[in-house]
Amino acid sequence: MVSPAHRTLEIRGIRLHYLDWGNDGAPPMVLHHGFRASCDVWYEVADHYRGRFRVLAPDARGHGDSDWDPEHHYSIESFAEDLGAFARDLRLPPFVLVGHSMGAGVALEFAGTQPTAVARLVLED
Repeated sequence: MVSPAHRTLEIRGIRLHYLDWGNDGAPPMVLHHGFRASCDVWYEVADHYRGRFRVLAPDARGHGDSDWDPEHHYSIESFAEDLGAFARDLRLPPFVLVGHSMGAGVALEFAGTQPTAVARLVLED
């Protein structure tokens, strides 16, 4: 199993941590974790897909190694807005978006508000 790079971005005033398995020239795949999880849950999935995709897995605000929000905005909409800023900051072309549990709700909200940013949508629980 290949270890990803640990990276951070300042998104809407909050430092968000994410894992990047590399493969910069490949189409991006973004993995969004569930409520009681972090980006660390995606290691096996990322290892499987990293040869075909640039696999990225952010920690949602208040999860994993990302900062807590001092304003306490933890709605599905806030997470989806963070995901949009994440994609813009990384200049991602339309990407495969995979969401688990709460992450599926975030992915669905994001795809509904920014459909041209999503090449494929996978929702699982």
